[in-house]
Amino acid sequence: AVVGKILSTSKHVVHARLWETQDKGSGQLVGDIDFRPMKTSAAFKGMRSQMQWLTEKQLTEHLESFPRVQDPRQCMAIERGVELVSFAEKADCVECELKNNHTGMTERVATKFLLGTDGGRSTIRKQLGFTFDGETTAEYFVALHARFENYVGALDCMDLYFSKGSDPHAAGMIFVMPMIDDGFLVIADLDKHQQKEWLTGEVDRHGQPVLRQPTAEEICKIMATRGCGQ
Repeated sequence: AVVGKILSTSKHVVHARLWETQDKGSGQLVGDIDFRPMKTSAAFKGMRSQMQWLTEKQLTEHLESFPRVQDPRQCMAIERGVELVSFAEKADCVECELKNNHTGMTERVATKFLLGTDGGRSTIRKQLGFTFDGETTAEYFVALHARFENYVGALDCMDLYFSKGSDPHAAGMIFVMPMIDDGFLVIADLDKHQQKEWLTGEVDRHGQPVLRQPTAEEICKIMATRGCGQ
């Protein structure tokens, strides 16, 4: 049921393109991947895009339609703002200590499964003793969801732009995904030089500089220098 709901609301993206820009102006198309010849159902050829909040809403509604194990007359509830503090594997269950970050109260829960989907700083991974090989590098991106005039992309295509040039904002990449409102989700990376005009003078808990929120006009300027249109 949830798959059908997502298919009915999401944007069907049927191909992906790769662009290269040497300097200001239009990018040169260097690759186009057409997903339509894929040997699968037409609904699943390519990618599906929609806002994250909408996907989360649909998944939450689906999960909350399931009956509770303790009392099948009631439905499950999704609780947010609850932190896993610790866990212990028992003979017939996993015993978890949870903390409600809204109230500060803790509770113990016994569950059949514990899924480790809590990100790179995973509490579950650390307690199990699994290593996180490699290193983490500081990467900065700006994002905007909006409609654009004079954009070179299409409403059924994901575009990835790589560019270099004399303009200070030119060097880098831009990822553009069409969305269900006929707008686009734009994500652009920023190197250390490009970050300077957005520095706030503050640092986050990891010691990395905090950037101010860029304006829509500033992101459009970056897009223009990287071959996305004028």
